[in-house]
Amino acid sequence: MLLPRSRHLVSPVEARILALAAGGVTTAQIAKSVGLTADGVNYHLQRMSRRWRMPNRTALVARAYVLGVLKPAAWPPEPA
Repeated sequence: MLLPRSRHLVSPVEARILALAAGGVTTAQIAKSVGLTADGVNYHLQRMSRRWRMPNRTALVARAYVLGVLKPAAWPPEPA
């Protein structure tokens, strides 16, 4: 089971990808923003989904908030 203070379980790139996804940014836009390909972004999202056992992007973003990876009171979303 993951602990609420599991921010260390994501890299800075993964945290940025999650923040952009939480803001509704498309995969292509996320890729451009973080300097990866769309496949690279999908790779990171899939890895985190498997790690946290989440079935989709929406659940993954929700889990990121619960785990403290994303700041709960910030808009646009940003890493904690």
